Amino acid sequence: MKKNGKIKGVSRRDFLKGLGAGAVGTAVISAGLLKPDRAESTSARQKIPFSRRSPDIENHLKSVLGDIKRVAASALVLWVSCRLNRTGAKKPAPVFVGWVEDDVPDGARVIRRGRGYPNPPIVTHFGGTHLSQLYQECFKARVGEVVKKHWNGDKASPGSLELGRKYYEETHRRSIPIRIDKNYVGTLNVGFRGDPTPADGQITPVLARWAQADSDLVQYIRDNLTVGGLPHP
Repeated sequence: MKKNGKIKGVSRRDFLKGLGAGAVGTAVISAGLLKPDRAESTSARQKIPFSRRSPDIENHLKSVLGDIKRVAASALVLWVSCRLNRTGAKKPAPVFVGWVEDDVPDGARVIRRGRGYPNPPIVTHFGGTHLSQLYQECFKARVGEVVKKHWNGDKASPGSLELGRKYYEETHRRSIPIRIDKNYVGTLNVGFRGDPTPADGQITPVLARWAQADSDLVQYIRDNLTVGGLPHP
């Protein structure tokens, strides 16, 4: 018998565990005979900021990096990063949650070490909350729009650590808001050494697919994290 969303003293979660992965459990779940408990589902998600780096997020960022490298032949792809909005925030409130770098010979890792930085920025700056002008610009961008920066003329916002320039001699950046349903909840960013403009026609759809479609990254954020955000323009 069900009572207040439970199976007579047993929560839905425990009941599903009891069913296991066998034929009975599969049939019950796929047929929708037992709907997930919304409160339990929400409570299982991590709030932002979280205390440890996420291998899942970093694996998805590595896939983004690989996809960008395949289309951006005109520039060296240095790194891909992700910032997500703080849980409960209804305005731009970034938290630095993920960064992966290109580590092939002559790639980002070689440059970083040559400039005296033994570890990538995520090691020392994970969880950082600097609200940059770039992050705010992304939250004002149209769906599908990539925010472009050329650090020869564009200036970093006051208080920025300028990690890309200091660690990797980054010259250009491409950033796009991460969208879940009708909200912007963070940013996906790529750093370049050299001008990626000739490949923008290929870079933009790659970033849009990863940040604003039902990609593995978007699914992971939706299913595992409680993100803050605000409706996109």
